[in-house]
Amino acid sequence: MRVYECIAWVSLLTCIAAGDPMQTPLKRPEPFPFGTYTTWAILGPFPTGMREQDFGADPLEAYGGIHNLTFSTCSRYPSELADGGSVGWQLLETQGTTVGPLEFPSTRWSWNQLTAGWSINQYQAWAVTTFTLDEPVAFRVQFYSIGDFYVDHIKYSGDWYNYQTTAHVVRLAAGEHTIRVRVVNEIRIFGGSVPPKSTFQYMWELVTDDIPAVAIEQQLNIPDIADGRFTGDLCSIGVQNVLEEQAIQVTAIAIVHKDSDVEITATLQRQSDMNVIMPGQIRQIPFRIQADEPIPAKNFTLLGVIVTVTFNGEDHQLHRVVYPVEHKNIDDEAFRITFEDPDGSVQYVTDHPIPCTASSHTAMVKAPKTISFEPSTPPPILVALHGAGVTASWPWWTNSVSRSEKAWISRGRGYDWHGASMINVFQAVDELVRQVPQILSHKGDIVTGDPSKLIYIGHSNGGQGAWYLGTHYPDKAIAVFAAAGYTKIQDYVSYGNWLSVSHSDPWLRGVLESSIAEYNNDLHASNLAGIPIHALVGGEDDNVPPLHTRKYGRLANEYAHDPDFVKISEYAAHGHWWDTILDNQEFQSFVEKHVEHPRDLMDVLDDFTLTVINPAGTGSKGGIAVEELLTPYHLGRITVKVEREGNETTLSLKTSNIKRFKFANESLQRLKGIHVDDEDDVWRRDYGYSQDVIMELNEDSKQWKASG
Repeated sequence: MRVYECIAWVSLLTCIAAGDPMQTPLKRPEPFPFGTYTTWAILGPFPTGMREQDFGADPLEAYGGIHNLTFSTCSRYPSELADGGSVGWQLLETQGTTVGPLEFPSTRWSWNQLTAGWSINQYQAWAVTTFTLDEPVAFRVQFYSIGDFYVDHIKYSGDWYNYQTTAHVVRLAAGEHTIRVRVVNEIRIFGGSVPPKSTFQYMWELVTDDIPAVAIEQQLNIPDIADGRFTGDLCSIGVQNVLEEQAIQVTAIAIVHKDSDVEITATLQRQSDMNVIMPGQIRQIPFRIQADEPIPAKNFTLLGVIVTVTFNGEDHQLHRVVYPVEHKNIDDEAFRITFEDPDGSVQYVTDHPIPCTASSHTAMVKAPKTISFEPSTPPPILVALHGAGVTASWPWWTNSVSRSEKAWISRGRGYDWHGASMINVFQAVDELVRQVPQILSHKGDIVTGDPSKLIYIGHSNGGQGAWYLGTHYPDKAIAVFAAAGYTKIQDYVSYGNWLSVSHSDPWLRGVLESSIAEYNNDLHASNLAGIPIHALVGGEDDNVPPLHTRKYGRLANEYAHDPDFVKISEYAAHGHWWDTILDNQEFQSFVEKHVEHPRDLMDVLDDFTLTVINPAGTGSKGGIAVEELLTPYHLGRITVKVEREGNETTLSLKTSNIKRFKFANESLQRLKGIHVDDEDDVWRRDYGYSQDVIMELNEDSKQWKASG
């Protein structure tokens, strides 16, 4: 098979002949994708908004789109990012599978940023190359540090965070083909360096006819080993079908190893259509693992995982994937436990008093210095949320939070810690409480903690996650420690420079904005009142600027009516991350104080406001949970005044856009009565309810009714 490269050499030579002084031809490189050198034609930079490129926003569409543009140094296209207001093509010769950094000398990045902010430097550009095949070929293809790319006219998703867990099966006929890569300086991923240093990489792997599927090493999830035992039995592996038309089914998984005489077996979690994989599809296949006796201690045990797939009535064993299972010292190291997520994927939790989630649905836990055996005193659980692009099991992350004296830490992985990631966080906490006593039963009757009492901890996107969980599930929050967290995505890299702002109906944008307003942490800041908060940030942070942390502090202080309510530690000479950002005396003192002496919200507040946009995504505050709004996705609020007379407490509520809300039974036990919107005694203790109480507004009479 021969592959040839060409990038519009005729157009290039024509322009040079016409006297174009801007480019000279480069030496013809080796063939792409198999050669050492590749030449890419670069066109840009053009403006784009945060996450807007996912919807296809591209100024070049006005000129036919990138698919209809050919390389020519004569061509110029409008862009406000460059001096003179237009940009053209340039050539970039690369070696190996890394392309970049891309450079645009005609753009003054610092100057643009002075008035428009760093979001103006969130640019997009196109990198284009062509090659010729002399016979049909199939490849597994992926591009890293980009969001999307095209092979000819077919669009594929890239791997923004370079996780290397996905690839696309691309089948190409003989002839010429074109690769078009949309390069975006995604500031929330790559930071706000000036000038931007945009680079991407690619993987281009030949698929041979004798391989029906590929087992993906980066998608293999196996529990750790502690005290000779697996810290769980549920595992999973990603398998990709590389056939053109036929579905395959995973029918068996086997474990081989040579590290000891211990027999380790694997069985599929289910024998069903859930193990069927369609052409090109990648699917997580869950299985269970078991050792017939304790595994001898060492640094790690190498396990070979062999997947058997069936199609056309024949079995095929895939290439063995080797996985080093780590042996963990639970007295000092975080370890993973696994569980099945509501979506059917296998998650893992690591043993540390902080629960977290991540993109591969995982969590890590870490034991406290003193493991509790007193069932009457379960401590809070620390929930540690990592930043974007971080894997929950990376040692630098699992080691970044020092062990608590008494509290377990659960860590995991998540995307912005909203929606499914938020559900995964709370499930990780529940699995810690359920599984760890079983896994460590040989040590005694271990008490892990109270899943209703959580200390939210996080850094970067995880810091935002700590603020999010604090504002949306305040009754679970014993305290919040947020490092370098942003307020909301629209503030992180402003939506003000979206291309669509110049083309779309403002009314429609308002509707769309309302649909995601439930994730605006600043709008829900009232829910933080009464929760101890310590925020930390580096004064030189160029990834999540300190303004975000300061804004959180201002808003929370306003609702608490206390200018010193939120403690902010700003380290002037530090950036986005340093090794002791979550392992320092301030952090340890704050955490241990609230582990030892968790406060009850109703004991410290005289008044508070519960703010809700989406009742389904917001928990209770002070035992009050909104269940329905009068107008969905409009702001709903309940302002509560606490009136105490001796041991008797009465609540007076004022509502706005609230149709129905609930009082948890345990919170009612301390109350004498509840007034709502100037209606006295909508509920009284002597009414005799022994369960949760629902309060609903009759929209005709405008009166509230309580029901048990």
